[in-house]
Amino acid sequence: MTNYRDFVLVGRDAEGHPAKLETYRLAESESAFWEAAQHPHLFADVHGERFIEYLKRVMLHAAPLASPADVAWFLASYARDAKARSERAAVYLTNALTGWQPPKGAKKQLTFPEMEEERDAAEHVKRDVPILVVLGNPPYNAFAGVSPDEEQGLVEPYKQGLISEWGIKKFNLDDLYIRFFRLAERRIAERTGEGVVCYISNFSYLSDPSSS
Repeated sequence: MTNYRDFVLVGRDAEGHPAKLETYRLAESESAFWEAAQHPHLFADVHGERFIEYLKRVMLHAAPLASPADVAWFLASYARDAKARSERAAVYLTNALTGWQPPKGAKKQLTFPEMEEERDAAEHVKRDVPILVVLGNPPYNAFAGVSPDEEQGLVEPYKQGLISEWGIKKFNLDDLYIRFFRLAERRIAERTGEGVVCYISNFSYLSDPSSS
């Protein structure tokens, strides 16, 4: 059974009731599937070999195991699938402060298709995949200026009420490392609802009134 995103091999249990035997998922959601489908080469790199082996196992499921070689193939196929699930790492070259929200206009066209695929794969993780750990060593730069438009007012919530409610007129919330703290707060506390944030960071927030 399939909806072209999820594949399910259905059989029967010992009592003759329908039972789910094996599954394969190409994407976590319909929107993620169509996003990935726009980059077939990257999609094939991620799923190609494992998906083909899954389909082979499904088609051979009811076939008799006539020789030790047949048994060995199935065992090796399951072992390869388990290894891929546990060892596959998705590491992307990306701007950590941007791409977390859908763009307001058309996406910028990059010089090389491979760069666009890398950007889109990273944005899929940022927007669609549950994130439980934010880990890093943010840069410290108190003179970075206000957040550019691409960061979509990342630290603006920290600035609300500083002057009107607290009488704080001087603040250093535009330091780059503060943006990373806000990013982690938004992604872990406000969206996922649980997780871990671990940064090696500047400690100016301990003494700066605007950060308290």
